[in-house]
Amino acid sequence: MAIRYKEIAPMHTDAAAEATSTRAETVVAALRRRHFQARYVPTAQDALQAVLELVPEGAGVFLGESGPVDAQAVVSALWKRNTITGRGRTDARGRRIPGELQEERAVFLSDVYIATADAITLDGRILSADAGGNRVAPMIFGPGKVIIVVGTDCIVKDREAGFARIAQAWPQDGEPSDICTNRGMLESALPRFSQRINVILVGAAAAQ
Repeated sequence: MAIRYKEIAPMHTDAAAEATSTRAETVVAALRRRHFQARYVPTAQDALQAVLELVPEGAGVFLGESGPVDAQAVVSALWKRNTITGRGRTDARGRRIPGELQEERAVFLSDVYIATADAITLDGRILSADAGGNRVAPMIFGPGKVIIVVGTDCIVKDREAGFARIAQAWPQDGEPSDICTNRGMLESALPRFSQRINVILVGAAAAQ
């Protein structure tokens, strides 16, 4: 269950855009030091192009969630050249829709898994949580390549701030939510697996 991207006022000044870019590049450098592939793009359209560049023609793709990039745009762009092996589907509270379990299991055998994350720390840790584990688990094991598309508004100081952000995102009766019982943190990758996790950071103005 990914955090829903909130409405963000467009950045009207070059200074604000430069600040976002600088912050993003700091995180990109930190991710690379942890043997993740990472890049920053300013717009959702740039992010879609970056996704397409990372997906080999003919590869089987499982689409979980695509963060600030419209999921239907991803499907439409990939449909002509790739096999969509499945799509993760949950209801408004993040609960798995009945009958979808078998399809979601296909993610572990897919060539490419497209997902989002709930937070990324300034020092390059990737944090996610969900109710059923179906989104977090394949980030850790299974698909040959994982593409994580996430807005710069998800950048946090550290992992404590990241998990606090997750809890605050789904309040229940005005209190932090405990619905996301499965938490995952990608801390680093072994050098020989450094091509597997690919992070695309998207300018916050695009994550609306």
